[in-house]
Amino acid sequence: MEITSRGSAMGAPLWFNATLALLGKRFDYPEILRRPTSEILERFRAGGPSLILLWWAFMLSGLLLIAGAVLLGQVLGFGGIVPVATTIGVLAGLVQMLGLLRWVYVVPGLPAPTQTRPLSWSNARSTRPSSAPCTSTSGSASASTSATSSQASGPC
Repeated sequence: MEITSRGSAMGAPLWFNATLALLGKRFDYPEILRRPTSEILERFRAGGPSLILLWWAFMLSGLLLIAGAVLLGQVLGFGGIVPVATTIGVLAGLVQMLGLLRWVYVVPGLPAPTQTRPLSWSNARSTRPSSAPCTSTSGSASASTSATSSQASGPC
């Protein structure tokens, strides 16, 4: 059991880094996330089924993390803080797996975006109706006083 837990503890980060490097080379991940959505979706679709399989392989690093956490918990014995650490390790692996699986199940079904420029705070503010009231309170003691003064001075 101890050898298995050591293998899993060493295998999970190696698997994670190897598949991350492959995704970086093939899909420019994670740098591609800073690009416009249309470009991300185009490159994802151009990757085809082999890119989806690579995302599956990357997701498996979360499964190895879960196995490592459980095996390490068994080797150390379930006394003291070990059950809490094991639970956190399992939850971390699950969250990683779910986050990476969206690239396999959700992203392929997304329609091509109609907006060609990335949405930014300035774009969102410019599309807000001018008659909408400003509701931020700026940390003052009286929200009604702050809201009234914000409305009088114009848009936020």
